[in-house]
Amino acid sequence: MNFSFSPENISAWREGHVMNDIVFNLGCCCPGQGTEEVFSYIEVIYKDGNRHYFYENQTGFDRFEKDFYDKRFTSFHEFWTTEEAAEEKRDLFSFRYYVRRPEDAYTHLTTSEMDELKTKLPASCKKPDRITQFHHYDRTVNYHEDSES
Repeated sequence: MNFSFSPENISAWREGHVMNDIVFNLGCCCPGQGTEEVFSYIEVIYKDGNRHYFYENQTGFDRFEKDFYDKRFTSFHEFWTTEEAAEEKRDLFSFRYYVRRPEDAYTHLTTSEMDELKTKLPASCKKPDRITQFHHYDRTVNYHEDSES
């Protein structure tokens, strides 16, 4: 892995986890089954506003992406979308949505490469982890606004 992270270019970073069922991870009395996590990622937010996502578990990433596209006009998640709004017209219907991030915003890494990446990112700008439940996108949350604070 050869990523050069200059601390002066990074605004913030966080770890994210897409979970099948969040209940198992909130200290509930329910025992975990070992299948709770779909995949995890590291979001790096640069001072110029660009974001890059490093993820592990390609199969989980593909499941999450397919789920997002299946719900294209009803879901929002900062992992996939920019703040740029767009509109698609189909006959008499108009669908508003957020524009998808470019494909080069995502990099697949192995677990050891993810661990190495965490050591290279400045600890001073780490934000709290984000947990997303698979199939659930909260449209009342402005994830973009949250990521700036």
